Amino acid sequence: MEITLNFQLMTLITGVILGILLSGLISVFLWYRYRRKVAEKMVIIPQPDTTMWIAPPESQTLPVRKLKYKNSALQPTEKTKLLAQLITQIEAHKVYRQPNLTLTGLAKKMNIPKNHLSQVINEKIGCNFLEFLNQYRVKEAKEKLESADFQDLSILDIGRQAGFNSKTTYYAAFKKHTNTSPGNYRKALAS
Repeated sequence: MEITLNFQLMTLITGVILGILLSGLISVFLWYRYRRKVAEKMVIIPQPDTTMWIAPPESQTLPVRKLKYKNSALQPTEKTKLLAQLITQIEAHKVYRQPNLTLTGLAKKMNIPKNHLSQVINEKIGCNFLEFLNQYRVKEAKEKLESADFQDLSILDIGRQAGFNSKTTYYAAFKKHTNTSPGNYRKALAS
């Protein structure tokens, strides 16, 4: 009788554990399917090389971003105000030149919550924080590569002055925004 009771208890425990595992697997599967459906509906908004910081129209806001910030208390007027503050901070103070600048650090300088800053960059500009900084850094690097005043500087020194802290990041961002490397860009200007 005692063996039968132990066997029934073990069977019950095994059944509960299998039930929990099965429900976890089903949850993961359903979450994966949902994310895949959302990804299929996403619209890719191309950013032309010549124009900086044109926010996508509200009708073209990506579904993931709408879901991500659906509970945000940040009002549209506040977003516009924060965007203006951000652009002033970036363009007037050239904080993008700081190689170790972080979202948290910039939010502290602007005296705003970092999640509000992130939301403004994602929704109003249409990219993440590092992509935002790298666009300004690449723009400055291009200007210096084009200028006769900086011809004595190496390509890597120009990247460092623009705020890049590694050659790999500099070359990858430059190529992404110009479809060429900094060296080829400088050579094309010389010829």
